[in-house]
Amino acid sequence: MINVPIGLAIVLWSARLVPEGRSEVENRHFDLPGAVIVTLGMTALTYGIVTTDRLSWGSPGVLVPLAAGVVLLAAFVLYQANLTRDPARVPLMPLTVFKLRSLQAANVVIFLLYAAIFGFWFFQSLYMQGTLHYSALHTGIAFVPMTVAVGAAATLAPRLARRFGARWVLVAGMVLATIGEFLLTGIEPGGNYWTDIFPGGTLGAAGLGLALVPATIVGVQGVPAALSGLASGVLNTSRFVGAALGLAVLTTLATSHTHSEIASGTSPATALTDGFDLQFGVGAIFCLLGAVAAVVLLRPRRTSEAEVPAGFPEAERA
Repeated sequence: MINVPIGLAIVLWSARLVPEGRSEVENRHFDLPGAVIVTLGMTALTYGIVTTDRLSWGSPGVLVPLAAGVVLLAAFVLYQANLTRDPARVPLMPLTVFKLRSLQAANVVIFLLYAAIFGFWFFQSLYMQGTLHYSALHTGIAFVPMTVAVGAAATLAPRLARRFGARWVLVAGMVLATIGEFLLTGIEPGGNYWTDIFPGGTLGAAGLGLALVPATIVGVQGVPAALSGLASGVLNTSRFVGAALGLAVLTTLATSHTHSEIASGTSPATALTDGFDLQFGVGAIFCLLGAVAAVVLLRPRRTSEAEVPAGFPEAERA
């Protein structure tokens, strides 16, 4: 319910503050089949991964939804490719936009960042409430420094991007997130908020805030004005897909590790935090891979020509 009035306020103020923009392309339509196919594919894939916390990877209950998800996503790509070749129709996600090198890099980094960061928040909450026995309100208050760190870093990021370049600010954000996740791998049953949660949680949150702004800058940089909405939408898709799949994978790893340790004789409390530690470690690897991707994929090119995907009208390429 907290989100509803905020959402309404954004809608009302956006109409007055955001300039109107219209595409030059006529006969636009909503690609309902594409939206349905990709949604079903992502749902099936995520469901298959999550189900491994109670079924083995080789069981039909896991393999069937995973296979269905892969088939549906492959069908979505083929369907979008077919629509992209038809000038009279507009696909949900024109595949030609992925020829933009900067957008490719931004999507990879955003996907990896959110694959790690949703588990970062989720497992901290589980640890504070389930192991440290914080109330929901106490846990929320404990997250306040991290929330402030996100806001402060996001506010500082544009200035740093202007001075040092969006690429290096993005790398710095991913490295900070990596360090934060790594520091959280030391939590244990008898832990303390100020020594076990606060340092890693605050650094990781600052890394998130520092990475988000330059990732968006990089993602829309060089994109024709008519395609900026599409580029932004693709980034948001990578954000949510990374979050859903990342949380599913990390939860599965943590749960499986905990069950394995309990079966080997480890106390439930220790086995639980060991599972948390494992997922924080994997999250750190995700963030580190994102930093490497930003360094490698955003290397300066020799040509100064703007990257514009082929297959779009000249009016959109201007």
